[in-house]
Amino acid sequence: MDPAVAIELAPGLTAEDRAALRKYLADPFRLSDAEWQQVRSAIDLLARSAIVFSERRYTFKRFYASFINGTYATPYLRQLAATAAPERDGPHLQAETARKILAWLRLNSLTPSAIPGAEYLTIYCLYQWASFGRGYLFERIVIQDLRAAGITLVAHTPERGRERYTASDLSITGIGDGDIKSSLYFLQDLADPRAAFYITRLYDAEGHAVRQVVFMTPQGWQQVDGEPRPVSIVQAARHFPLPILVEAAGRSWVVVEYAAWKDRILRWQSKRRSK
Repeated sequence: MDPAVAIELAPGLTAEDRAALRKYLADPFRLSDAEWQQVRSAIDLLARSAIVFSERRYTFKRFYASFINGTYATPYLRQLAATAAPERDGPHLQAETARKILAWLRLNSLTPSAIPGAEYLTIYCLYQWASFGRGYLFERIVIQDLRAAGITLVAHTPERGRERYTASDLSITGIGDGDIKSSLYFLQDLADPRAAFYITRLYDAEGHAVRQVVFMTPQGWQQVDGEPRPVSIVQAARHFPLPILVEAAGRSWVVVEYAAWKDRILRWQSKRRSK
């Protein structure tokens, strides 16, 4: 054990949190909904945990930004941008990068056998990488699909340094700025929606399937057409492809199935061009 390296776990990390995190590391696909909630809560605690490394003290969040994101994010994004088949190649690129991260941690002796608590640093890094890699892969697939459908848009290029931090992921002519999110958890952190639309995924509990959908502000939806039907978000999928009006995260949203939304945008843009 290197005496210069030490890990300090944040207070409040319970035995149940640690068990959920270890289960995530073993097989994230076997987690229940309740366990996922516990993992996400525990990850927030891990972000405030600390490591003394190379004679400096870092929170896990800062450590990840400095040594993992700073090293592996741009090469991954460049490879993702270079492939013509992101849906096929993206998961392989993401997994390959995860293996490189694990190898770097081992190379620097940041392993449980060398440093007590290091398994939680590993879990934190892999969780954040999975979220990052999955999110940008979904974004790349969606933008490629929208362009193939003939929708006129401008998209940021996250592989080009600062463009990863633009205020929005894309802008659709006549509709406005939009973001692409790989899950609905973005709603929990959305203090002030600035985008006109959010392309995301919704779990259909009745159909046991993940549905690709678009959340639009009611103001943004007024530019398209169709009167949305007020329903509960848990019943959303049964009303598709009709637009629906739901309450989520303390706000009203018009939710449309992605394919139906795409058709409406194409027709709307076509009418604008013909005028």
